[in-house]
Amino acid sequence: FYNSLPIKDRVYKVRDLGVGISLQGEPGEVVVYLEELQNPCSCVPPYPERGFAQHRFREIEPPANNLEEAECPLEELAHK
Repeated sequence: FYNSLPIKDRVYKVRDLGVGISLQGEPGEVVVYLEELQNPCSCVPPYPERGFAQHRFREIEPPANNLEEAECPLEELAHK
């Protein structure tokens, strides 16, 4: 199914996200497409490129938590 596979602990750039086909051939799995890797298309219409299941990846830099920087009305009330 794949020409190239990601290697554990290597950093990749996400090219795109999409809805793909699972290894069991069922549609609906969220998949990741990586800039550094290109794979063949599925044999199931609409013939998307085979991506990698999103649950197999982790963020290396999680999004900033803006809650600490923003004013919190509940917190203000607690201090009054």
